[in-house]
Amino acid sequence: METISAYDVSHWTYDEAFGYAYPPGRRIHLTTVSADGTVAGCETINSINERGNIGPIEGDYEQAALKIAVFGDSWAAFHVDGMTWTDIFQREMTERLGKPVHVLNFGRDGYGILQMFDLAAHEVGRWKPDLVIVGFITNDLARRRTWRLEVAKDEVTDRILTLWQPVSTGKDATAMDTFIVHADATAQWCERARSSQIKDEVVAAIQKKWQRALGPGKKKYTDIMALDHSFLFSRLAYGSPFHGLGNWQALRPLEIDSYTQDERFMRAQEKLESYDIPTLLFHHAFYPEVIKEQEFIVNYQEQSLLDSLLAVTGLPMVTTLDNTDLPVENPEALNTTPDDYHPSLKGMEFYSDALTRALIDKKMLPKLLGAHPALTTD
Repeated sequence: METISAYDVSHWTYDEAFGYAYPPGRRIHLTTVSADGTVAGCETINSINERGNIGPIEGDYEQAALKIAVFGDSWAAFHVDGMTWTDIFQREMTERLGKPVHVLNFGRDGYGILQMFDLAAHEVGRWKPDLVIVGFITNDLARRRTWRLEVAKDEVTDRILTLWQPVSTGKDATAMDTFIVHADATAQWCERARSSQIKDEVVAAIQKKWQRALGPGKKKYTDIMALDHSFLFSRLAYGSPFHGLGNWQALRPLEIDSYTQDERFMRAQEKLESYDIPTLLFHHAFYPEVIKEQEFIVNYQEQSLLDSLLAVTGLPMVTTLDNTDLPVENPEALNTTPDDYHPSLKGMEFYSDALTRALIDKKMLPKLLGAHPALTTD
């Protein structure tokens, strides 16, 4: 058994319109259980701010000279010591412009292009920023909408499920456990268990939930070199390399090749356009693309969706590799771990620098905003 992580409360609350929300101001305790069944780590997560977004709120939005709203996936929602790339971007833009910039971070883990536009169409009219940025990685192009559902037992959250259609119960056949949650895995318990190295009923319950989520006889991670499954054959014969591996719904892409085929996206795009607020796309080239110095590594469907995104929205796009120095020195340092390509602090600076270079050094911001007060000298 490998290392297991568990929350004492959920990081998400169900939202039928937008999949889920981050509970504003919620403090979450994270327990890490090692392979031998002892508690190895205790951490309090305090990254959800009072707006229900990830990262600290710095400065006054209403008083900012330049207001920016960022919509994205886990690249924006991912934090290191509470910091996100949008926080670094706010500081960098403030320094470069010499005027206060305030960035709203609407990053949501698991979101694809569809849900980014759903949320943007709802929030932009409320906040009325000066600039809207939709930040995405290549995988987001074909990502389906998902919902997160808390399932209670004895009035306490017992499971957190990911669903692929908006329902109010956890009985959907496409439901999949998202993260282990156990109400008794509190900060106080965790510290006692770690110091005493006990293996009590709370640890046993966490391990049992991990096995239940995994499923009998299943592996948490699929080995691409495994001899008991042909990924190539499954891709050619069934259209998915994961065919027959159990509930791999999260990896199944959209069943469309143009965003014009999604009615809700088209409504969201029209509503976003009606606000008449400058908007741009920002592609995060991630590690495999960085080391190949290729902005997009895409399959046919992803390329078709990207083409339709640009055609339907007519939005300008900032690309990462066109706004950085190549080759990137020590690209491995951009990743949070060797197995996790989410950005480290250096990676966050990398994306912030690329976007800032495009907006300021390449003078994209004046083209978008015109004679905006934030761009004028005092």
